[in-house]
Amino acid sequence: MKLHNKHFIDRQEVSTALSYSIMENLFEQKIIKSFKKAEKNEDISGVDYFFTWEKDGQNQKLIQFKNREDKFQDFPISRFQPFYGVDHNRTKAGRDYRSLRDNKNDYYFTAVKPDGKNYSEVLIVKSSKLYELLLEAEKEWFGEEEPWTYFNAEMCEKTKNWNKKLKTAKNGVQAWFKRTASEAAAKINIYVPRIYAEYVVKL
Repeated sequence: MKLHNKHFIDRQEVSTALSYSIMENLFEQKIIKSFKKAEKNEDISGVDYFFTWEKDGQNQKLIQFKNREDKFQDFPISRFQPFYGVDHNRTKAGRDYRSLRDNKNDYYFTAVKPDGKNYSEVLIVKSSKLYELLLEAEKEWFGEEEPWTYFNAEMCEKTKNWNKKLKTAKNGVQAWFKRTASEAAAKINIYVPRIYAEYVVKL
């Protein structure tokens, strides 16, 4: 197994433990009434947790859970990723985007650490609102949703570690090209500002 793959697995395990502890915190605060971690097959489709809370009565809701490092305070969405990290001319929709597009989740949770050190807030927005903002940005950029034609082999091969902001929409949504040493392949992420959070919960 290549080092970047092992690092990715380790990072996933840390992220899963973190998200679970934060869900426990929300439960202990009585922000949510119950929660359950999704099974592996559900996780692949983009569902991280099932939960209930007073805002939706007894109805069980589904969550996509994210955590942001440093002082970043937004909703990150994996928009495009290449197949297997090798054929950069064949792109596919990222897991987060597929989840939003296919209406898999009811809410999108992002844990943030405004001081850059400790996770102290959870930003919550309805997934439908997040998808609406994303499509609004892409319509502004392209006229309609379409593959990113500048996502190609030349861009991916420029450097091993490279992050570049590609576009910013009028609604504040940004598109970034991302590639780091810890990841097998480059990708394009969308970032939706925290101003669109419908709830901000203190931890």
